[in-house]
Amino acid sequence: DNGLAVTGATASPLSGHQSSAPVQLFNFTSGVPFENSYLRSETQLLATTLSSNNLYQLNPLAASPEAEVVAVLPDVTTITGVVGSSAGKIVVLGGVKGNLTYGYYDETVFTVDFGFGSHKKSEPTITAVAKLPDAVLLNGVAALPAHPEIVLITDSIRYCIWRVDTTTGTVGKVMTDDALAAPANATFPLGANGIKIYAGHAYFTNTAAGIFARVPITETGDQDGAVQILARVPSGTSYDDFAI
Repeated sequence: DNGLAVTGATASPLSGHQSSAPVQLFNFTSGVPFENSYLRSETQLLATTLSSNNLYQLNPLAASPEAEVVAVLPDVTTITGVVGSSAGKIVVLGGVKGNLTYGYYDETVFTVDFGFGSHKKSEPTITAVAKLPDAVLLNGVAALPAHPEIVLITDSIRYCIWRVDTTTGTVGKVMTDDALAAPANATFPLGANGIKIYAGHAYFTNTAAGIFARVPITETGDQDGAVQILARVPSGTSYDDFAI
């Protein structure tokens, strides 16, 4: 949570050659915790943080990458999930930290429009497209491949998956399942966390339950079958975000 790393056969800005070892790109020395990230291009890595409403960007290929603020989301104190949507637009989740350890309110879905091609903007346009007053901790977010303006969002405390149309602002629940919930005796009661969509399935992690699972979905994001648990982590460890 305190740094960003890339894995796989990627060109390392530190070594200059192909490597499968993780490479630390940047670290906040002041203890600012990164939460999520989205790679817009090989030179534009967006990152969110739980400690502010700043959306950061850094260049993974730079010799010494630096995190720079590219957008400040209004009326929130923390931001979590981030994902690409339609051309030039990014969807970002934000909220206001409450008194409880994992309690948030004013949970909001934003779009950050950087423009595209000849319509690229010098400053992004930030829009609050939907508020979810019944949500407590919006966490992971994934765009539907056939309808990238529609996103699925995990709620780690309500133990559900929300669907939000970022064009119309329409909000609804598409899934509630035991596989999304934290066990009753969980020390850290975070249920569904990361989410990705691949080949007709929504893949997700459950932090407190320590499971990695998937569920078949329709192209509009509705549940289309039973949840399949793919893996469990050993006791004392947990899943957070992931990539496919």
